[in-house]
Amino acid sequence: MRLTELRLENYGGCASRELVIPETAGLTVVFGANEAGKSTSLEAISDFLFSIPKNTQRGSLFGYDGMRIGASMLLADGSVLTLKRRKGNGRTLADSAGTALDDTVLAPVLGAITRDRFETLFGLNHETLRNGGERLLHADGDIGRLIVEAGGGLRTLVSRLEGINAEADKLFDTRRSASRVFYQQLTFFEAADKTARSAQLTRETYEQTRKAALAAAEKLGTLRDERRSLGTSTAKLERVLRVAPYLRQLDGLALALGAYDDIASFRDDFATKVRAALDKRNEAAKHLDGAIERRDRLKARLDALVVNQALKASEKRIRDLAERAIHVRKARSDRANRQREIDDGEAQLAALRRMLGLPADAELSALIPDQSALDHVRRFAEEVLERRPSLANAQLRLGELADKLALLGDRLNAARAAGFDAPSEASSSVFASLAAQKSAHLARQQGLDNDSEALTKRLTLLGFDTVDALAAFTCPSAEDVRNEQVARETLGSQLEEQAKLKRQAERSIAAGEADIAELQASGIIASDTSLAEARTTRTDAWKPIKSAYVGGQLPDDADSRHEAADRFDAALVSADELADRRAAEAKRAASLAQALRRVADAQAEATAAENEADALSRQLEARGAAWSNSFPDLHARHPELASLLLFAQARQQVLDEAERLRGQSNALAVEEAQLAPTVELLERIEQRRNLDPSLSFAERVSAVQSAISRHEQAHADFTRDQRDQEEIAQQHKRVEADLQLWSDAQAAWDGGWPTATKALGLRPDVTPADASIAVTEWAGARGVLSAIGQSRHRLQRMVEDEASLGSDASSLAAELEIEVSDDCVVAAQMLVVRLEANATAQTQYDGLLPDYEEARVEAGYAQDAVGSAKVELTALAASVQLDPADDDALLEAAVRCEARVGLCDEIGQAERTAMDVGDKLDLAALRAEWDGRDLDEVRTDLEEQKARTSEAEGEIEAAVLAEKAGQDELAAYLSQSQVNHAVAERETAAAQMHLALERYLELSVARELVTSAMATIRAEQQDPLIQRAGELFAATTLGEFAGIETDIDDKGHPVVVGRRANGGIASVATMSDGTRDQLFLAFRLASLENYGGATEPLPFIADDILVHFDDERSRSTLDLLAEYGKTNQVLLFTHHRSVRALAEPLAAAGVANIIDLDRTA
Repeated sequence: MRLTELRLENYGGCASRELVIPETAGLTVVFGANEAGKSTSLEAISDFLFSIPKNTQRGSLFGYDGMRIGASMLLADGSVLTLKRRKGNGRTLADSAGTALDDTVLAPVLGAITRDRFETLFGLNHETLRNGGERLLHADGDIGRLIVEAGGGLRTLVSRLEGINAEADKLFDTRRSASRVFYQQLTFFEAADKTARSAQLTRETYEQTRKAALAAAEKLGTLRDERRSLGTSTAKLERVLRVAPYLRQLDGLALALGAYDDIASFRDDFATKVRAALDKRNEAAKHLDGAIERRDRLKARLDALVVNQALKASEKRIRDLAERAIHVRKARSDRANRQREIDDGEAQLAALRRMLGLPADAELSALIPDQSALDHVRRFAEEVLERRPSLANAQLRLGELADKLALLGDRLNAARAAGFDAPSEASSSVFASLAAQKSAHLARQQGLDNDSEALTKRLTLLGFDTVDALAAFTCPSAEDVRNEQVARETLGSQLEEQAKLKRQAERSIAAGEADIAELQASGIIASDTSLAEARTTRTDAWKPIKSAYVGGQLPDDADSRHEAADRFDAALVSADELADRRAAEAKRAASLAQALRRVADAQAEATAAENEADALSRQLEARGAAWSNSFPDLHARHPELASLLLFAQARQQVLDEAERLRGQSNALAVEEAQLAPTVELLERIEQRRNLDPSLSFAERVSAVQSAISRHEQAHADFTRDQRDQEEIAQQHKRVEADLQLWSDAQAAWDGGWPTATKALGLRPDVTPADASIAVTEWAGARGVLSAIGQSRHRLQRMVEDEASLGSDASSLAAELEIEVSDDCVVAAQMLVVRLEANATAQTQYDGLLPDYEEARVEAGYAQDAVGSAKVELTALAASVQLDPADDDALLEAAVRCEARVGLCDEIGQAERTAMDVGDKLDLAALRAEWDGRDLDEVRTDLEEQKARTSEAEGEIEAAVLAEKAGQDELAAYLSQSQVNHAVAERETAAAQMHLALERYLELSVARELVTSAMATIRAEQQDPLIQRAGELFAATTLGEFAGIETDIDDKGHPVVVGRRANGGIASVATMSDGTRDQLFLAFRLASLENYGGATEPLPFIADDILVHFDDERSRSTLDLLAEYGKTNQVLLFTHHRSVRALAEPLAAAGVANIIDLDRTA
């Protein structure tokens, strides 16, 4: 898939941007300064393919609703897919017609690729490129492991090598570890040996140990009884110390309570009731004083208010006068308006009187015409006013149409005379691209001639006259030469490897012999053979003793028995000592055996390496002789493979170039044949139009196109004039008919106009405009005359209403004895003011009367409450024989009662506290324990008991340990099989150590063999991915590196190395940062080629990946990307002008495109 177009709408900072990617080349360099939209375009590609994220920042400027990303894609099968994506939750894709589509429409393009995988595999910027190079260096073997396994099919061997290393590490290493088998068995051996030696001394001390164990148990029981007794007495002393302060407090409280015996008979609530009664009496007295003061104040305000009942009874008549006064006041202000209306109406009728020729004061009511007469005159006036412009326009239009017909006739005759009535023999579009095609054809022909001349020079440099001679010359292909080089280099590497193996073997032999000499210099090692002989001697010494003992035939001679026993003891001691030495020197014995085995293996490896090197040398010589015999002539010219490779490559390039030139020549011939008919037509038109044939070909084509265009324009004008002539002739006939109709209608109007105007009292010769004005005046006169009559009637009513109001107001004021003004309106207002003042006084009286009654009742209640409080206080004073009038005495008695109740509560609380801290014992028991003793004396006894308790605890712990030690010693003595079990464990551990060392040596040899096999396989096989990555790496490094290989480091981890052109090997750690970046880029492009071979290829998008490369390597990397772009599209975004400059030669050669972004989008 190749992107051919990318369109952004309201996306990021782009309101609208269209990025057109030409299809002429696979590599496209997109150059733009900062803020030109490179990053926006990069992110838009991912958002288009995999949907716009929910919380994207690209919609912050224009909003989410208008975001659109459109793209056109050229698929591998040649079809074009055009889609547009919006932001949303589902079916966000649409085709060019706007139909919503599911994301599955992109499944044939994307396959199983996700956004993360696409950005990881097909996207690369300078940061991820640098991180990729660092991962090659610091991947802890993970990346190297995958590459090594892919590079040689070594997955099985690598797994086996890891298993060998893991098993060997579990068995043995120079560092002691509890997880390794050898050191586990060594620990068992040492523990068993110690047990066997110590267990032989317990029988003689059995009785002493038994008695010590019994004494320790008896002492332990006595100490435990003493500890229990000390615990009980200590608890009592601590309780006495806790309770004694509270008991003393109770005694003090009981003594204080005796001071209140004189009031012991008072009720418990006496103080509360006395205080409540006093407060109630005082509050009632205060309330009574306030109620009396409020009652008297309200009574004074009621007496001050006076209400006129007669004025109150006349309220309705006064309200009616007030309303009539309002109307009279309004009528006074409106009188001038009514008079103005009458004057305005008379002024409006003045124009109508003048038109009718009547005096200014003439009565018009009797002269008003019918409405039908008015309508008849209006219709007549409107009809003639509408007809006159149409009649004049028709006459003018008729003359204009006649002039146009004459002009069109002259133009058509002139066009026929010039031949423009017939169309052109050819269209100018036929020659639109002829000049460019002819120019391109000539340029290609010139290029072909130049390339043919350059080819001839290259043939001469190669020593051949013709291409056919070069093709007939026997020569292997460059690939065959390269394979021969690789084969010889492989043999050379194998020779070096064998020499290296031989040197390693010789070093191993020297080191092993030195180790053997060092081990043997420490003395003879107890071997398995000597140990077996000692055990045989021990058995031989034991057999006669056993036989005599079993058969009951012991020698009578004591010396003989002692001699036999001594021999057995000597043999037993010798065997045990030898076994002990064998166990102690197990590591030295294993080291000696390993050194001997290592020397023997190294000698065998040295011999094998020497034999293999001889065989490889013979194979290399035989291969060189066979190659020389196969191509004798070629070998004479180019005896060295490097020179031969250059010749083979140059030969193949010349042959390919010759084939390309033949194809171009044939294509040019076909192209010339295709252009011939158009050129012949051009020449015929030149002859017919009398054009100059001596001009350049492009000028001739332009002249012909201009002539054709002029003829086509003139013919189009002729056709248009013909059509206009027909249309204007028809219009002329229609205008003549309309003019006749309008003339007849005007004659009929002239006859009926005088009769219509006479009905309105107008002259017969009045104009239609004046008649229309008269109709309008008569239509408004009827309403004006009616309005004048109504205004005069209203003025008369105003005078009558004002006189009636004055009479009624004077009459009512006289009845109420109130003086008022002579003006009727003012008199009515004065009556209203007096009425409202009387109503206010009545309202205030009615409002104060309930408050007064409430204050009077409240004073009575307050008096009753004072009496009740005094009765209650008298009863309380009598109950304790006090004077009820003596408030101080009552309060003093209440205070003493409250103090006595507080003491009683405090005593109860102290008793409860004493019982709580005294472990819930009653007070009598607690007092008995205390018994009045001094607390300092109690504390001294407590400290002494605690000290003794601590001593007893220490003695108990010592007694427990002593009892346990005695029991353990007895158990050890009674275990008769312990010695034999320890000896068996010791021998078993020694055997296991031997087995572990032997297995470790076997695994070490196996590891060396597997490593050697992996090296052999890597030399013979190489995965296509590794090989392709090596070719790309060699291209980007300008031949400094010849390829990539895989290896195993000293820790057994797979790693990647670069093979230099001189044969040297460079690890990733020794490469520069830029070289590691190029190595990572080579692996990435090789992986993408491999991916594109199995599915739809996707664009490779790179963002400024050349920032860490120098100019030469940047140029070589651009060449590589251009080559890669032949199969996969490459989009390289950059803001570095130097990168754009390096891409310009590629663009000129047609293998790259350059797109410049600006900030205006």
